[in-house]
Order: sequence, then C-alpha cells, then structure tokens
Amino acid sequence: MTENNTPQNNDDKILAALCYLFPLVALVLFLMEDKKNNPNLRPHIAQALAMGVLLFALSFIPIIGWLADLVIAIYMILLAIKAYQGQEVVIPMVTDFVKNQGWA
Repeated sequence: MTENNTPQNNDDKILAALCYLFPLVALVLFLMEDKKNNPNLRPHIAQALAMGVLLFALSFIPIIGWLADLVIAIYMILLAIKAYQGQEVVIPMVTDFVKNQGWA
C-alpha cells in the first residue's frame, strides 16, 4: 500500500524500480499521461527525474563529481529495491523539493 492507500500492482512496482535504475525510463513515463497521473508512480517518476538531473549535472565535475555519481548510483539501486518492494521512498531534500513543487 502506498501513502494514499491505493494498492500497487506488479507493473507499478516494476516501473517504479526501473525509474530509479534508468532515469530515462522516468522521462518516458512522465510523457505518458496514464502513467504520469498514476498515484502509485507519480512520486517515483518525479524523484527519479530529479536524481537523474543531479547525476547528469555532477558528471561534468571531474573526480569529486564522478565519485558523487558513483555513490548516488549505488543509492539509486537501493531505492529501486525499496520501490519494488512497494515501500515509500523518501530521499532527503529531493522528496521535500518535488512535493513542494507539486510534482509528486
């Protein structure tokens, strides 16, 4: 069950996990109206897109940015596992940001 008490099906769990593993999947799902408006996927899509933008931005900073990318990539794998298990994913600062913007 998610925060809004709607049950998740297996497809939602798989797509949520894929969003964190491959942020481009989150972008594709964001462009699909039925997936973007799905209350089970919406927070995952928004958070994965924000993390993807962060990864992309850090990739231009030599050494320190690359190390940060590695740490964030490992963290996103853990988030994907958590999303697949149907648990609520809370990313420090990112979750608050996307909720305040009304994206999730």
